[in-house]
Parts: sequence; C-alpha cells; structure tokens
Amino acid sequence: MAGTADAAPTLRRTSLSRRLVGRLLLLTLLVSAAVTAIQLASDYRRNAILLRELVTERVGSIADVLGASIWNVDEAGVRMLLHGLNHDPGVARVELRTLDGERFSVGGPPELALATLRFDLTHASTGGRTVGSLWVTLDGAEVRERAFGRLQAIVLTTLAVVLSGCLAIFLLVRRLVVRHLERIADYARKLDLSGLDRALVLERRASVRPDELDLVVEGFDRMRSRLAEEVAIQQ
Repeated sequence: MAGTADAAPTLRRTSLSRRLVGRLLLLTLLVSAAVTAIQLASDYRRNAILLRELVTERVGSIADVLGASIWNVDEAGVRMLLHGLNHDPGVARVELRTLDGERFSVGGPPELALATLRFDLTHASTGGRTVGSLWVTLDGAEVRERAFGRLQAIVLTTLAVVLSGCLAIFLLVRRLVVRHLERIADYARKLDLSGLDRALVLERRASVRPDELDLVVEGFDRMRSRLAEEVAIQQ
C-alpha cells in the first residue's frame, strides 16, 4: 500500500529574549516583594514605636494638670483634658480611673487595637502618691494606613524601575545576541554545496577577545571549510 509519511508538526517558536526577560521579571518581582514585605514590617514597627512616644509625651504634658483636676474634683476640667487627648492622632479611647473608684472614659473600641498604655497620675499635695491612673488605647489603623500609603509608593516605583529595566534588557539581548542567533540559524538552513564558498559573517564589531558568538562562527567556518575540501576531493 502506497502512502506518504505524515509531515512533522511545526513547533511554535518562542523568543529567547522574551523567555529570558520573562524569567528575569518574575525573579525580580519575587525579590522585590520579599524586600518590600520586610521593609513594610520594619516601617510598621517604627511607626508604632513613634506613636507610643508621641502619646507618652502628650500625656506627660498634661499629667500635672490632670492630677490637679482629680485632686480638686474638677470633673469638667478632667473631661476637657480627656477629650483633647482623645482627638490626638492614633488615640482611640481614653479612660481615667481615680482612687475613689470613679471612671471617666472618652472614645470607643479601636478599629485595630495596637496597645493600651497606663500612666499613673500624681499631685504635689499627696507627696508624690498616685491620685489615679490614665489608660490610653492606641489605634493601629493610622499606622496601617501610613504603611499602605508607603506600600503604594514602593509598588509604583518598583514596577516602573523593573519594567523599564526589563525593557532595556530585552532590547539589549535582542541586539547583542538574538539577532545574531537568527542570522546563524538562517545561514545553517540555507547552507548547501553551492554555497560552501560563502563564509558566515555577523554584523557586529570586531572584538579583541572573542566571545561565544565568535566561537560559533569559527566552528561554522571550520565545518564549511572541511565540507568544501571533501566536495573538492570527491569531484
């Protein structure tokens, strides 16, 4: 039975430069994501510490006045000071507890509880003994928002740098490597007995130190010379 062999399926070509840049882009994004995560965690901790320090400094500025208000049973003054403290950034709830068991609270539960700080309040008339305690609950939502704002800036900057860098590498690899590989492949496909007198020449500057492409060209030239000698001998 007569028949012909099925033609081999044509494989879909892929670009070496695209594959190289794609993997480089993936690797760069993974490394950037890891570095960004570490940096954000460090920024979050630093901002949390800074918020604690600011609140501690703020409480220290009103501690004497607040202690005097407690000692003088000045409820209006106490509430005014508590409301003022509660309006500070990062403060979610303020609660004052006196030794008599009275409690004054301003604010509500935080969206993201960061910490609750306790400050003992004193008055000069008591000889340095405490007249009450102040409990300040910090809200980590503001710290988180700052971290997310920095994250957006880092992501946009990283994407711009990575994409522009990968584009530059793509064009560089295309110019320095891929187009010469395509020239070599085209030469190999068209090489036949009638073209053994045509040497493979790449359109590139001559280099003092040969690279891998020069070695490939040299190998093709030796192969062409041997084939030409064999054909001459046979003829």
